[in-house]
Amino acid sequence: HDDITEFSQELRAVTNFSGPLNLVGGLYFQSTDRHILSDVALRSGVYRPATGRYDDTDNRIHMSGKTYSAFGQILFNITDQIELDAGGRFTRETKKDFQRVIFGQGPFDVVDYLYPGESEPGVITGHYAENNFSPEVTLTWHPSSYQTLYASYRTGFKSGGFTAGLPTRATRIGDLDFGSSKAKGGEIGYKGQFFDRKLKVTLTGFYYDFDQLQVNAYDPVRVAFVVGNAGAVHQRGVEGEVNYQATDWLSLHAAATYAHNRFKDYAGACYSYSFPTGTTRATATPPPNCSFATPTGLTLQQEFDGRAPARSPDFTASGGFLVDYPVGDNRITLSGDAFYTDGYYASDTMAPSTYQDAFVRANASISYGAYDDRWKLAVIGRNLTNKYYLLYASDRTGGASIPGAIGEQRAYVARGAEVSLQASFKF
Repeated sequence: HDDITEFSQELRAVTNFSGPLNLVGGLYFQSTDRHILSDVALRSGVYRPATGRYDDTDNRIHMSGKTYSAFGQILFNITDQIELDAGGRFTRETKKDFQRVIFGQGPFDVVDYLYPGESEPGVITGHYAENNFSPEVTLTWHPSSYQTLYASYRTGFKSGGFTAGLPTRATRIGDLDFGSSKAKGGEIGYKGQFFDRKLKVTLTGFYYDFDQLQVNAYDPVRVAFVVGNAGAVHQRGVEGEVNYQATDWLSLHAAATYAHNRFKDYAGACYSYSFPTGTTRATATPPPNCSFATPTGLTLQQEFDGRAPARSPDFTASGGFLVDYPVGDNRITLSGDAFYTDGYYASDTMAPSTYQDAFVRANASISYGAYDDRWKLAVIGRNLTNKYYLLYASDRTGGASIPGAIGEQRAYVARGAEVSLQASFKF
């Protein structure tokens, strides 16, 4: 059970002076209160007579937080064609975490255990507070009424916080908290309309550096999704979009993005793997892409430097058409789209079996109905290439039970080809 109560309020003021200078400013407040009841049974249907329960651990978690923010922006028309916007946002974040274990057995039997620094057995608490100022500036040029060029420098901030874990005696608040993530970078872009506004073109080049990027991965040892911080991610790329109204009833569109995302200064967890009994450092060989975290132990880590984050393909593209043709007082609509995606790892730990090869999927539809959509009949096809591609993957709890073999993976797979018939009426 997860119960969240939130309240937020923003006050904004905007000037409308006749001169070249205008101002935007405001205040923002948000309060969040979250209560989680986490009653977990790791093995289905296992009854333990000694306790009279089926579950392994029963936790009560309370997280709360407050956000105070002030922002301002200057809008200055240097000329009729050139505008300079500059501003920033100051943010104050505070968060509290209270986790109490009211029942546990096996490794989760910590009800009577007093964690270091705590005053109550079975309780883990934490507090987070941070201030941030994020400035930005944009220069925009309108060489004509149908063309825009701009260059911007932007910064951003995503606050830290706490994850809801399943505490054992080895758990510490440092295993449950994560730090803030900051971003800085910029864009150069162009937007234009041609041929009596029938052709619309958008081009953007961008670069961003993310410091302490927040990453979310499933930890089969803690039996929980854990949020942590990567050292850095550098993003460089370009994207473009074209829309063309070829005739009164036919339009074409296409888009493509190249995003070169790469980790830097980040050593994270290896995927699930167990060594055979009796293995020593002298006889142990790490699995692919992993290494030993310490000079003497068998604990594994993985260097992610120079590698793309999970589910981050370098290149994606799409293209399609839309036909909207009149037939008497009604109309027939026909659409088709194709999507290409480069290969990527579906798992944050990049287990070899979770690599998804490049693929193409296609959607199409045809409909017939009234112009005002009072009624419509449609046949809709999705993923007509019938591609079963990986959306997300992670280590399976207990999946490294075969020594010397990479642990089993669990994954969410996209649905295959679907064709549906749809009828709609409006009264």
